[in-house]
Amino acid sequence: MSHIMNSSTAAKYLLTILFLCNFSFIQANTNAKFITGFPDSALSIAAASMEVGESMIFDTIGFDYDLVNACGASTFIVDWARDAVWNSFNQEIHFIGQGHYACQKHIKYLENDNTWYEVSRADWEDVGIRHAYEHNTIDTGTGAFYYGRYNSKSIKKYLNGNWTTLPSFPGPRAITRAIEYFPEMNGLVVLDSQAGILLFNEITDEWSVLSGPVEMGAYHVFAEYSPVHKVIIFGGGNGSTKVNKLTADGTVDTNIADSPVVLGVASNQGLVQVDTSTGNFLAFLDNNTQYEYDVASDSWSFFDDENISISSTISVVIPEYDVILFASRSGVTLYKLGDSSGLTSVTLDTSSILVNSGETTTLSWNSSNTNSCEASGGWSGSRATSGSESSPAITNSTTFTLTCTGVTGISSDSVTINVVNTDPVVSLSASSTLVDSGDTITLSWDSINTNSCLASGGWSGTRGVSGSETSPAITTTTNFVLTCSGDTGSSSDTVTVSIDNGGVISLGSGLIITNALVYDANNGSDWSISANLQIANSMYGDRSFRFSQIPANLIGQEWLSTANDSKSFVGEKLVEFSVAVNAEVFILHRDDISNKPNWLSSWVDTGNDVINDEPKTYSIFSRSFNAGEQVSLGSNGSATSGMYIVVVVATQTSELIFTSGFE
Repeated sequence: MSHIMNSSTAAKYLLTILFLCNFSFIQANTNAKFITGFPDSALSIAAASMEVGESMIFDTIGFDYDLVNACGASTFIVDWARDAVWNSFNQEIHFIGQGHYACQKHIKYLENDNTWYEVSRADWEDVGIRHAYEHNTIDTGTGAFYYGRYNSKSIKKYLNGNWTTLPSFPGPRAITRAIEYFPEMNGLVVLDSQAGILLFNEITDEWSVLSGPVEMGAYHVFAEYSPVHKVIIFGGGNGSTKVNKLTADGTVDTNIADSPVVLGVASNQGLVQVDTSTGNFLAFLDNNTQYEYDVASDSWSFFDDENISISSTISVVIPEYDVILFASRSGVTLYKLGDSSGLTSVTLDTSSILVNSGETTTLSWNSSNTNSCEASGGWSGSRATSGSESSPAITNSTTFTLTCTGVTGISSDSVTINVVNTDPVVSLSASSTLVDSGDTITLSWDSINTNSCLASGGWSGTRGVSGSETSPAITTTTNFVLTCSGDTGSSSDTVTVSIDNGGVISLGSGLIITNALVYDANNGSDWSISANLQIANSMYGDRSFRFSQIPANLIGQEWLSTANDSKSFVGEKLVEFSVAVNAEVFILHRDDISNKPNWLSSWVDTGNDVINDEPKTYSIFSRSFNAGEQVSLGSNGSATSGMYIVVVVATQTSELIFTSGFE
């Protein structure tokens, strides 16, 4: 079998195996009340003074205009945001947000001094429309903080002060999505209206698809996890009241009750959090009304009328004190939840989450306020309310579940034991992926479970199972491929090295569009030449908007998928290309841009339109060009409305030589 892995996979496998050989890994208790904290802190004192359902202004140090302002711009990092995270290991809040086309900030709150701070910027932070949305989450078992980058498939992980990057998730990029950590699944869940429901398993370092796309808004969606019921509810956004549920076995339930209001991350949408005492979900609205979703009865009900402002607000549950902390430009507020100390709870741990095939592991458990427990999954039968035992021999990934019953209800916990992967894994990296023509780079690689490696693409020949070497001189965009084989199959990794043309991005050539160059250095990498234009194609390389209506004469034609962010480009020439044959070039330009750019005045409005799924209408302009003639297009004419699209139709097809792909 062949496995395509990212460049950090091999190292992660090796580190995991070394770690497990020397230490026992105990899965964190996600249900129990934490005993850490600061009993005399301002936060603990304030929480102890509150009644259930009460809200109060909470005075903290440092949460001011300068902290939440996006570096002097007239925008704030808490806009288009909802979730912050609470790290119970060191009693602190973390949040990453960004203003509209302004700087990104990582802020934290420390309970011990009741103060907010700005964390040093990471080298990947940048400027653009990268609001926080529902892109902050945490693994409560390890304290790992995750941030999903806007409009990309990249997710960053922050642990012990260091950033790492997860492998890119499969499927298309969306503008926004929701991410949430699911402890019982040992991984991070991405809930995306375009890519579907995806799981990143921290043990195997791989993504899997739990479900295809389900009904919810195209963007501004939410997701929230309940440690009591061990489910995630998600959906809403973009005018949608549709809510779905994900359970610990990976099942997606699309038939649960719709919410009475639109939920999501915008200021006019309900903010969703979880109640520590019941595990039910609470929705806070900016008109001072709240709703509760009861997981067991699958029903929504009005529950409170506390005056809590959620306009441009982030929120976080602090389970030690049974409060929700809300932080907005107007200040910080606490809301008191019910007491969770008397709830039925159970914690199931394992001495190792990764074993060799046929090995066993030690399962240990504790419970609170329970009188009986029942095992299921990889084991079965009645169990005491606390204890430990050796598991059966494990030959494939197995989930062990323990469900305990008490006066206040039923609680369950699960652990999944994975068998060590013996498939080949290869990791290839380059010292640089952007070079001047004629330069060389250093290629480095490592692999596990392999016997031999073979280079192809920009290099060739056999290689050792690990090593480094200098590449040949690079004069054009080049793919370097390394395929390594072992007893159970093979694995490949690829790095692409591009030529730096002084900020000009070369798109290469298609069948009709040739020698295409994009002069927007910031966004040119999101442009591409595409074949066979169809309804439901994504319009842009940096957005998930799709075509919903296209005139018949443009269906199946070659086209330029542009970058929506290129609408902000201000240079005289944005893109140029030549046509291989006599052709008619069509510009799809947004109707809501009333002042058309000057360069478009020589083009003819055809009277036809294209419509996308926002929905937005694009007028179609055309102009004829002869074979070999150059097409030069300027800026969009508006930095706030969507970028134009280019479609090319041959009018002299006899000159075309049709091939199976682009040059």
